[in-house]
Amino acid sequence: MFGWRKLWGKKSFFLPNSYGPFDGLTVKSQVRKVFNKLDLVYAREYVSAASLGELLDKKIPVEMDLGFFLEQGSQDEALKILKDYNLSEEDKIVGITIRPWRFPGHSNPKERYENYISSVEKLTNHILEKGYKVALCNQSLGPNSHEDDRNAIRELLTRVKHPNVVWIDENITCDVLKALYSNFYFFVGTRFHSIIFSLTSLVPSIAIGYGGNKAKGIMGDFSLEQYVIQIHEVDAESLIEMFDDAIENYSNIKKSLHESMNLVAESRNRLISDIRALYL
Repeated sequence: MFGWRKLWGKKSFFLPNSYGPFDGLTVKSQVRKVFNKLDLVYAREYVSAASLGELLDKKIPVEMDLGFFLEQGSQDEALKILKDYNLSEEDKIVGITIRPWRFPGHSNPKERYENYISSVEKLTNHILEKGYKVALCNQSLGPNSHEDDRNAIRELLTRVKHPNVVWIDENITCDVLKALYSNFYFFVGTRFHSIIFSLTSLVPSIAIGYGGNKAKGIMGDFSLEQYVIQIHEVDAESLIEMFDDAIENYSNIKKSLHESMNLVAESRNRLISDIRALYL
């Protein structure tokens, strides 16, 4: 593929993404073979930049995931959705995204998934006891059962039955989904882009990471590394402790997120400039 690209004089680049760990017999050699032929390669956080840079023996520039550049959709539409579910922007809503996960590489995936759902269940009950409302949100609806968040939400709702737990069971566009999240007081996200949407909406958040370095790296770049835990390490006590700590430091987190928004604009401008330079 990349040989023909060179023959035709085409430029190629890999926009900001997460990389690693590079496990497997031929994984490292395959990555080197492909990535060394690209004109530009970006990581979306420093954990991945270090991992890929070590493998390729070169510095990998870090720019933000394209999801950070998404503009919010209609607030009118977002507020209508809240109203449809008997919620309002005045409510202190804690948004939550969860997902099915197979725990690849682990010998006891069913037990680990049970632990994950059980931990979120206990956190949800703790949030309710503190007087907040909880909104469960669909971040991903497919294309298969493994990627359909509704399956995990249904499982959680068999365990937590409370009038202040609302499932916003909608299939809405990403920009309106981001607008919806902007009305939440706090966010607990497993889905990676749900965390991006909440952070860029200045909503303090906890991330449950899966599938590599992305959540850990992103939260670290926002100086929120103490509010991320990997899905295979999750436990209720840690989630509750992180939530209570974040609420206690709420105003400082909001201030930090607000200051970080300048970094988003700067990153977008650098990406545009670098790509344009390839064609000059």
